Amino acid sequence: MSARSRRSRCPGPWPPDTRSGRTTHAAADTAAGTTGKTPFELLGAALDGLVEAGLLPEDRRPGAEFLAWSAVHGLAALLVDGPLRDLHPTQAHDAGQHVIDMIERGI
Repeated sequence: MSARSRRSRCPGPWPPDTRSGRTTHAAADTAAGTTGKTPFELLGAALDGLVEAGLLPEDRRPGAEFLAWSAVHGLAALLVDGPLRDLHPTQAHDAGQHVIDMIERGI
């Protein structure tokens, strides 16, 4: 099954709108840092910058922040509370780099 057909089975539009509904916390003012943007919004802006620089095809941009955020937070959960919590810091760093590499190849 293609990625396009998998997405078409999702209830609602893809990507979700972070300004309404159940994802409002991703853009909540209370989560904003000194830039006035939340970490999630900073990630979105960085991805937009990659499109503008010609490093990320525009058709692969929609929703990319959800995919990257999920991968990073999944690893974080494994490192903090999961089976990877006893990794040596160097191993944890290497795991993080592998996740970032995977995200770059995937988007």
